[in-house]
Amino acid sequence: MKNGEIVTSKEEIQDKELVERIKKGNEEAFDILIKRYYNMVYFTCIKKLYNPDIAKEATQEVFIKVWKSINTCADGTYFISWIMTIARNHCIDILRKEKNRKEREISIETFENSDNISPNASDSSIIDKSIEYEYLNILVEQLPESQRIVFQKRLEGWSVQEIADELNCPLGTVLSRFSLAKRKIYEQMKKMNISLKEL
Repeated sequence: MKNGEIVTSKEEIQDKELVERIKKGNEEAFDILIKRYYNMVYFTCIKKLYNPDIAKEATQEVFIKVWKSINTCADGTYFISWIMTIARNHCIDILRKEKNRKEREISIETFENSDNISPNASDSSIIDKSIEYEYLNILVEQLPESQRIVFQKRLEGWSVQEIADELNCPLGTVLSRFSLAKRKIYEQMKKMNISLKEL
């Protein structure tokens, strides 16, 4: 570290450390967090607002709020929960302000209960499903490399034994890496109120 600059790779820096640096006005740390969570916040917004343009603008506004209110983030260890709360609340505020928009065909209640979309809204269901899997891909990319490789191969249909043979490592190691990766994925999906079929 030189003159307070971040010299480790962005993948190695924990959220807690980045939050502490942002509290001190470090813009580089803030840029890292934006790149790390931009897509996650965006897909949260688009799932709530159902409009890509509005979701994009909302995402930018969320990060502005993060910068302005970072001192209220007591523990950076739970930064992801904190920023997701800001994103969801911001979307709710937008929905409330724009509830009279004539082009909005889906009510706020439908957004809050996306599993109960009516049969006439099949296109909406397809979009929701697409968003869920795009979000899954984002989460997979954030896994440590050793876990990511195993997890991706399982998604591609490889058996655990085939992965072990391909990577030339013990079967127990593959099982452990997959278990850790899956747990991390489901924890984040649960926070976002998104559910996928058991892998």
